Amino acid sequence: MGQSFAASKLCAWSVNIVTFNKIFKEVKPLQIAEAKSQEELKIAEEQLAKVKEEVRKLNEMVSNLR
Repeated sequence: MGQSFAASKLCAWSVNIVTFNKIFKEVKPLQIAEAKSQEELKIAEEQLAKVKEEVRKLNEMVSNLR
């Protein structure tokens, strides 16, 4: 900083870019995994809703038999 104000700011910017890149490389796979997990959760919830509807229908049929 004592030699050149502009050079010190450029150096700080470069260090920040490198730091961002390291963090991004760690976070991006986690974001992809999270998106995949959300999609799997959505599918599982849809299947659960179908099963609950079948159970409701069966319970209704049983109550009609009584």
